[in-house]
Amino acid sequence: MPFIVTQKNLEKVFAEHLNTGEQALVVTMCGARGVLGITNQYRVIHTNFPFFGKSKIKEVYNIADISSVECSQKNQYTMLLDLVVKGEKRQYSSTISPMVDSKTLANKFAEIVLAQNASARPDYLDDDEDIVEQFASKKNRYTITNKRFLQFNNDNELELKTNLSEFCLFDYYPGKMESLYLIFNSKGGNTQQINLSNYSSMSIESANGLKLVDNLYQLFAKNNININPDYLHDEELITTLRAGTSKMGAINPSHVIKLTEKRLIDLKIQKDGQLTPYLSIDLTDINSTKIVRHRGETTGGGIYEIKITLHDKTKHKYALGEQQTSELNKLRIALGV
Repeated sequence: MPFIVTQKNLEKVFAEHLNTGEQALVVTMCGARGVLGITNQYRVIHTNFPFFGKSKIKEVYNIADISSVECSQKNQYTMLLDLVVKGEKRQYSSTISPMVDSKTLANKFAEIVLAQNASARPDYLDDDEDIVEQFASKKNRYTITNKRFLQFNNDNELELKTNLSEFCLFDYYPGKMESLYLIFNSKGGNTQQINLSNYSSMSIESANGLKLVDNLYQLFAKNNININPDYLHDEELITTLRAGTSKMGAINPSHVIKLTEKRLIDLKIQKDGQLTPYLSIDLTDINSTKIVRHRGETTGGGIYEIKITLHDKTKHKYALGEQQTSELNKLRIALGV
């Protein structure tokens, strides 16, 4: 039976090539079936990941041989490590998967190299600048440092750089067709909307997307006290959902629902991509909330209906697909359903 590519198996293969007393500092996948890692003797080892038998070393070199290292995210699924080793360019790719957290591991690889050789950092980074987050769209890749927001094209050319302190708004919402929209406003009046596809089609991708949103919010909030959009005031956001007002509407939802500790806010998407309030419901005005799960051929899968009745007997109904179950559970807990 062939080896399955998991973190444990990668480390097992890598351990076959360690000297006595040598230990792995980081091990990640490389290509479809390869292993790449650094040891505590600062050796870089690249091997294959065999279906059967022992692995074979493809190359070994020292960290001191690396004159340049750059870690970047090519797309939602792929991380890249670009190195210059003894004057030769090397590129290693790894797939982000539930079995291997390649994003974290690739960044750790770069951090270990830079800790031993600070001059290997990319030219676009200042001496006191560190990469803290990365993501990619179909057209661009983005790197967030502790100081700036950097945008690169698919040829890895730097197109835009903005100091984090220049941003005055950060917002997001789930898009149609399993995507995630990020909205940035800078003090110069520029609005940038980024569409990240396939962030909701699988649970791991949905989790990564929400983790990305949280990380970005924390980064911007450190530099800007009032990073929230106006409709949130000083409220704390609990969850965000994309919903329709009927079961059929859940297939192509047109509403964005945001729940805070005080209100349920129904928002409309404007042409420029920003969100404006359509309806605001104080949580103290809610008399009852019911959540019903439906299945059927007409809906194309699982659909949840949220039925809200206010104290004045007014009723509101929303429907959303089962791929948003994790976020729906946050709403369920907050409303005591």
